[in-house]
Amino acid sequence: MADNLVTKDYLDARLREFKQELKTEIVQEITEAINQRFSEVINAMMKLNKAMIEDELRPIRKELAELRMEIAEMKLENKEVKAYIEHALDTWRIELMKVKEDVGILKRKVLG
Repeated sequence: MADNLVTKDYLDARLREFKQELKTEIVQEITEAINQRFSEVINAMMKLNKAMIEDELRPIRKELAELRMEIAEMKLENKEVKAYIEHALDTWRIELMKVKEDVGILKRKVLG
């Protein structure tokens, strides 16, 4: 009967050991599954975040491109205006020289 108790104690100890190993294995599998799912969720959130950022940036990029075009047009207009002003100044200089000549001619006629 003592052998039965030792055997029963031994079997009980082995059963507890087996249960503990099983619990450890189950916890490990659950932890791995949770970690895998958590990783999937994080990756999905990162993709969603990137898509949301791209959605916000798209109109900004479009507006920036439009502004660049407007700036280029303004630079071209500025060059045209500058050329027009330079031409007008040249014309006024020529006219001023003619007036000076006419004044000189009149002075010589009046004075001399």
